[in-house]
Amino acid sequence: MPIDLWDNQKSFTKSNRFPMNLQTIILLSFMQCLIVGLHAQVACTATSCPLALPEENIDSIRVEMGKQIKLIADKFIKADLKIVIINVADKRYGYQIISDGNMLIEEKSIPAIAGYIGFINEEEARRVAEFALQRIKAGEMPPSISIEDLKRLQITME
Repeated sequence: MPIDLWDNQKSFTKSNRFPMNLQTIILLSFMQCLIVGLHAQVACTATSCPLALPEENIDSIRVEMGKQIKLIADKFIKADLKIVIINVADKRYGYQIISDGNMLIEEKSIPAIAGYIGFINEEEARRVAEFALQRIKAGEMPPSISIEDLKRLQITME
């Protein structure tokens, strides 16, 4: 049964159809698609693009997206989030972030670098996991980790 994201009678974030982590990923993927669409709309005028939306529609979508992001952030701030360090291939390490008993994120390799290489030790995996956890609690979901972040955290990237 498809999910109607625009049904005002139900809150997508309170639906019991999916565990929170899958539900959150689906919602965020949808929101990312909207953002890409909004960027295209800004560059597109009504005369040059048959798909252009009136500005008030774009603004209302941005407001609604902001509300959904705040709901997600509030849910994670209140959630019981835990870090679990895991063993991965080649005697390396990764991490999981658990939210209220459900796996929210599983990172078996160092994020932001090419390839499938785990962290060299548990300490480095824990530093990145704690950094990701800070981002989640600040309302960033999924949390982004850049090469610059890894350098600041002194992560071995080999």
